[in-house]
Amino acid sequence: MANENPVSKFFGSDYIVFASYDGVRKIASFVDGLKPTARKVVFTMIDLNLVSPKKVDSIKAKVSDHTEYLHGQDSIEGVIVNIAQNFTGACNIPLLKREGNFGYRLMPDASASRYIKTAQEDYLKLIFRREDDLVIGQQELEGSLIEPKYFVPIIPLLLVNGFEGIAVGYAQKILPRDPLKVMEYIFGGMKDESLLMPWYRGFKGKIIKTDDQSFSIYGCCTNKNTTTYEITEVPVGYTYNSYMKVLNKLQESGNIQNFDDYCDLDKDIFKFTIKVKRETHSRLSKLSEIEVLEYFKLVKRVTENYTCLNADNQIEVFTSVAEMIKRYSEIRVQAYVTRKEIVQKNMLQKIKELKSKIIFINAVRKDEIDIKTTPKHELIEMLENADDYVEHKGSFDYLLNMPLWSINDEALSKALVEVRKLAEEYKVYCNLKISTIWKREYKELCKKLI
Repeated sequence: MANENPVSKFFGSDYIVFASYDGVRKIASFVDGLKPTARKVVFTMIDLNLVSPKKVDSIKAKVSDHTEYLHGQDSIEGVIVNIAQNFTGACNIPLLKREGNFGYRLMPDASASRYIKTAQEDYLKLIFRREDDLVIGQQELEGSLIEPKYFVPIIPLLLVNGFEGIAVGYAQKILPRDPLKVMEYIFGGMKDESLLMPWYRGFKGKIIKTDDQSFSIYGCCTNKNTTTYEITEVPVGYTYNSYMKVLNKLQESGNIQNFDDYCDLDKDIFKFTIKVKRETHSRLSKLSEIEVLEYFKLVKRVTENYTCLNADNQIEVFTSVAEMIKRYSEIRVQAYVTRKEIVQKNMLQKIKELKSKIIFINAVRKDEIDIKTTPKHELIEMLENADDYVEHKGSFDYLLNMPLWSINDEALSKALVEVRKLAEEYKVYCNLKISTIWKREYKELCKKLI
């Protein structure tokens, strides 16, 4: 056919564009730990201040409309559920609330979006601070302002919640970490890398590092007597159904005689009592603890892949968790520096405006300025030529639009109090260290998380 493109042209142009876009969609950013759709959800939740639970079915429509989403809404639904789930193996710090069945560790599938509700977690705005809006800005799509290219959360969410994704030519696999220990590592000078071991909230087993990027995750198994073993924990990743298949295979192969199921689906508790032959127990008693766990398929080996999107939305492969934290911290600190400069500039401008207001009120009260009969353009010209007055957003309306009844001793006293207070706050803020601001905001977050 005349319109068909040669294969070489397709792989040299269209496929490259697709592969690049696929990476941006499916690989999380090391800066904010989010993929684009999750970033759109977080932005919508904060920007529309969605604090009251609403059906996920409704929320996904709001996200689509508010952020000019280009794909089907079903993918938004899946993202909302993922960043709200709080069971062991899901988010260490879920970003959204849950009302209804959002899934459990033993059975992770959530109910349909029309049956479950969500809203932003109370601490969401303490992770993604509105003060940082001064720094990160927003993107524009077809004339509409949408979510920023990335947020700068006050904790490295990529490592706190862990992420994985597969794109064309790339894969990402990052296990979650303990947020308290990650921040201890950052504030402690980034020296003690033992604080960066993988961690799942609520997990009772062990995680052991086997090499630079690999870990073994172990469940829990206790020998009760010569024929009985009790399993009270399985490696993260197993569901109730998937581990039941493991036990059924062990029974079919004769490795175990039978088992009793004492799992509690509501409380997300794995518990099985396993019966074995005496000769099987005799063999198991000679094995190490790890070998026994391997016998019952209670060992999972995971290799991390530190492929991420960087601040320029480009794929970047890191060599270690420590390197990722270092780069994240540099961006977080620079965001604080820029934010502090903007805040200081705005505070100084406000102080100048208050001083202008005080001078203006005094001048009117002393009849040095006649605002009753003098044309506005002459008043503006006079203020422009005087050294004592500053504009607010390009005009002097904040002075000239003051009602006559408000130009009195009370207004003057109030302005004097405000300028003294703001001047003191400005002095204190200028002397604040970036580390102090970061620790203060992190402490505020911790109070909500605990």
